Amino acid sequence: MAAPDTGQENATTIKLTQEDVEKIKSLPKRTFLIGNLQQTGLYDEKTRRFYYLDANGEWNGRLAIINTPPPPPPPPDEEEPEDEGPSEEESVDDSSDGGDAPTSLADRAKGLFSFLKKKGDGAESPIMEKLHTPISKRVPLTWMHVVVIGIILLLLMVFVITPAVNRVFAPPDVPPASSTEVTPPSGSQQGTEGENPQTSEPDPTLSNIQVIQVKDIMIPGDTITEDNVQAAEISAADYELLRANGRILYQWETVNNLIGMVVNKYIPKGGYIASGDESATYTPASNPWVNEQAGMTYVTLPLDETTAASSLLNFGAKADINVTKKTTSQTTQQEDGTITTVTSEKKYPFTSIIICDIWNADLQSIYPQYSSYLAIPAGERLDYIRDALLEDTDLERKLTPAYIRVKIDSTLATEIGDFNSNDITISYALHDANDIDVTTDAKREFASQARALDETINQAIALNAEAVQQAQAEAQQQAQAQQEQQEE
Repeated sequence: MAAPDTGQENATTIKLTQEDVEKIKSLPKRTFLIGNLQQTGLYDEKTRRFYYLDANGEWNGRLAIINTPPPPPPPPDEEEPEDEGPSEEESVDDSSDGGDAPTSLADRAKGLFSFLKKKGDGAESPIMEKLHTPISKRVPLTWMHVVVIGIILLLLMVFVITPAVNRVFAPPDVPPASSTEVTPPSGSQQGTEGENPQTSEPDPTLSNIQVIQVKDIMIPGDTITEDNVQAAEISAADYELLRANGRILYQWETVNNLIGMVVNKYIPKGGYIASGDESATYTPASNPWVNEQAGMTYVTLPLDETTAASSLLNFGAKADINVTKKTTSQTTQQEDGTITTVTSEKKYPFTSIIICDIWNADLQSIYPQYSSYLAIPAGERLDYIRDALLEDTDLERKLTPAYIRVKIDSTLATEIGDFNSNDITISYALHDANDIDVTTDAKREFASQARALDETINQAIALNAEAVQQAQAEAQQQAQAQQEQQEE
């Protein structure tokens, strides 16, 4: 087992891609003594990076830089000894890489020299006799012998002597030279689900990067201003990891380029603005119920208060609509000049007509506003809308249905004329909530979410009204109490 060095020259910024993660998984398993603990992980001999494994044998996202090269792995034809623990007479080398050693290094060396020194009768062994004979007499020394001896000595120094010295003299409580938390790209395995991976202190040698942080929640369509953003620092390692996952954060020095732009996605409070989160204008997804059709045209119909407040009113909802048009004509009698006024009515019934869009009193579609709110997580919508209603006193009117857009036959539309005329009377009969046009996935998803959003908006309006009434009542009570104190 090799103990890592404490040199700081190995601190570096780690960039990981999905390809890098797959390469890490193919590395061999090795065991090292790190922080006086045996750690098992995947080791890259070229880069000397050690990737920690969890109890399930999966990379847990942590890595360390090993300064000391590990000893060579055991030969493939030798089986690693089973770990049965040391006996009372065995000396165990805590810094060895692999299983337990039967004897210490000093004992093995002592036995070897004893074998070489003497034979069984006490006389010198033939090997020692050869060693005592001068080399010039035994083997003629040539340049080839010098080269071979040099190579042998070099190999012994690299693979035997140096690792042995490092294992003996390395301090047992030395932490890894550089240890940092690394999050693999999405889709890679990170251990048992629900477990919190161990975190380590950030590497002080890595510089921090200033990025653009939003002060509060931003939703699609919100404009980036100097008041709703601020500078925030993150580590270079986190910055590069986000970049590897395809999220490139804007640095603070570029903030002036973003002022006046709009965000096109939900950004939580304290979140960072990344490339692609902004655009010059916000264009929501197109309304799936609005499309051109030959021989058909869209008309705008005013809603009565009951229909506008109905929970059955929704995008894609179906309704039976009766349009009555009054026609007034005047005739003059030739004999006496009397003017006669004749009023007639004509009814235009529309059965199971689909509500394609809903407009407010300003003749603006509420579809874009609904799309923005639906980008907010469901658990945060109520609080956000309550605050938005308090900040913008016109927001409730902007969210209140006043008109619907329906598609009817072009000939009938021309015959009826202006549907907002005083000569036009319209009555509505909304179908059941389950009778709705959801012929596509986009229609089905939006209609379902829009109905839930309606409930949230109505709840926010009711809670705000209750809060205002309570505040007014408390203020009135305080005023009465002050008046009574003055009278006393």
